[in-house]
Order: sequence, then C-alpha cells, then structure tokens
Amino acid sequence: MKKVLIIGCPGGGKSSFARELHRRTSLPLCHLDMLFWNADKTTVSREILCERVREVLGGDEWIIDGNYSATLPMRLEACDSVFFLDMPTELCLEGVRRRRGQVRPDMPWIETEEDPEFTEYIKNFNETARPRLLELLDAHKDKLLTVFLSHEEIGAYLTRLDIQNELISMGEEKYRLFSASLTPTKSPEQIIGVRVPILRKYAKALTRDGRAKDFLLECRHEYLEEQHLHAFLIEQISDIDTCLYELDRFLPHIDNWASCDSLRPKVLTKDKTRLLGHIKRWLTSPHEYTVRFAIECLMLYYLGDSLTPDIHELVADVKREEYYIKMMVAWYFATALAKDWEATLPYVAERRLDVWTHAKTIQKACESYRLTPEQKNILRGYK
Repeated sequence: MKKVLIIGCPGGGKSSFARELHRRTSLPLCHLDMLFWNADKTTVSREILCERVREVLGGDEWIIDGNYSATLPMRLEACDSVFFLDMPTELCLEGVRRRRGQVRPDMPWIETEEDPEFTEYIKNFNETARPRLLELLDAHKDKLLTVFLSHEEIGAYLTRLDIQNELISMGEEKYRLFSASLTPTKSPEQIIGVRVPILRKYAKALTRDGRAKDFLLECRHEYLEEQHLHAFLIEQISDIDTCLYELDRFLPHIDNWASCDSLRPKVLTKDKTRLLGHIKRWLTSPHEYTVRFAIECLMLYYLGDSLTPDIHELVADVKREEYYIKMMVAWYFATALAKDWEATLPYVAERRLDVWTHAKTIQKACESYRLTPEQKNILRGYK
C-alpha cells in the first residue's frame, strides 16, 4: 500500500481517516479540498486542479483524500489501494454539522453556516454520486478495495494497523526465514518472524487492554503472524457462543497449516454435542483449512472416551484432494489407531481410505511411539 485513495460522501470521516492513516504509515497526505479551494472561498479552474493532481500522482507514495469526479479516473489509474467510506446519509449530515466553526487541516477556510446546496448534495449522494463511484471502482478491480460501512469498522482497521506495527517491532530475521521454510503457502514477505510464545503472550495483553475486540473484527491479514494472533485471540474467549461465532468468521480466511493447527480453543470442550453440529457443517466447507480444522477437532476432542462409531465415518467420508486435508485425515487415523486400535484397524484393513491417505496413515502410525512393535508389523502387512 503506497498509493492510496480515500473516497466517500462528505461528512463521512474521509479526512479524519486520511490523517490517521498518514500518522500510521507516514505516507504523504494530500487533501483535494486544499488543492481546489482558496482561502477566500474561491476555487481554481478544473485545468489547474487537474494539473495539481497530476503533480501529486507523480510521487512514489501518497494518500489522496477526496472525490472530485473530474480527477477520479486518473487517480484510480495511478493508485494501488482504495478506501471507500460508504457511510449512512444521516451520519454524513451529522459529521458536517459537527465540523462547522472548526479550523480544519483539510480546508483553507472555516465553515460557519449551513450551505443548502451542499446539504442537498449529501442527501442525494447515494442516488447521484455513489453509482458513478461504484461504476469506476468496478472498472478497476485490480485495486485493493476496502469498504467501511461504519466508524466502528474504521476504528477496527486502524487498531489492526497499530497492532501490525507492534508485531513488526517484535520480528526476528532468522526466525522469519525459518518460518518461511515451513510455510510454503506464504511468501517470505508475508512473514515477520515473531515466535509463537511471544504471540500468545501478546494475545493475552490485547485481551486485557480491550484491543482484541477491534482486531477480531478484521479478518484481512497481511502477515502470517496476524493470522496466528487472530487464532490465539479466539483461544482467549471464554464463552462458547462467542467462540463459535468468531470461528465461523475466521476459518474461511485461514490460508496456511500453521495458523489452522495452532487454533485450539479450550472452551469448545464445554459442549461437545453442540460443537459436533458445527464440525459437520465445517466438513462441507469449500475452504481447505476449514475442513482441516474440523477434522483436527474430531481428533482432539472425540477420540478415546468420546469416540462413537459415526466419528470415524465422518472423517472417512471426506473425499477431498487438497494436500492439507488428506494429511489431516491420515493424522486423524494414525492417532485413532494409537487411542482406539480395535475400532480403527478395520479402516486400514478394509482400505477405506484412498491409496495415498491409506499409505500415509500407516507411515505416520508406524512412526508413533504409542504403538507396539506388534501393532506396527500388523499395519505394515496392509501396505
């Protein structure tokens, strides 16, 4: 994110968000109102405005705050990221009312009274200007678009940036390279290098200081450690209803095995019957790591004393080709052989799994110290 546009209805908080984003990123900030308006409330010509905007666009980095349809196409061509503050009309009207009489860094003069024409523009924004904005955004789908529907969402995003900066300060280069070697679905640039114990401790601190709530609203993660942190924050939740809700929001966004396998909320054990209903739904998900997490839950919470015949069937019925799902199926049955040998051996003896998963199950089980040499010899006979 180096070249940023901030657009939306006047009064919705564009300029305030632009300043907060500037403070956190140090990207140069340009308010279009400052390019268009003079201190005496006169304006420059369209030609001069376009010239001034082109000069800003020539920079390597910038944040540009404002709509100004005459320059929007050229700004959309040049930017890499767009923030659209799609706020309710009444909120925008209230925002304009609140700022009257205040000195503003984004305007060279002070609004002292209502401008009826401007008020009507805001009231009609969703019917007039907004469709054109959406049309232009649709023509630039290559840009990173973030839409805010409330000030709470803006606050959550800014909190995530603060936390991201704090995570970067905790990173270790050698550990970053080590983590990158273990996580092929993430590029090295997406890894900071924060050790897991530090992340778990940090998650507890965020829960205590109240920022966890804002961070959990954001499921977009630039770095691997942000995804790990999200998982560890969910683990801090003590109410099962809240935990299941947050899991439903978070699981589709997981894109690596490490974040998936480190997510083990203890509260889920409070109601295994209810959890099983969620697991059955997660098993049908199109998302690879949602299915992997569901199988891991069955392995962690339902083997041993909690095992019933249908649990093994749920896993055996998973017919997916994704590597990390098949690996988890093998891990499940290898673990099940150690915990419930008699109930699990038929799934190997009868070759209930696909060829690859069958072989991987036997391999992992034979590597386990929990099986006897005699049991391992039996398994090798089913290769």
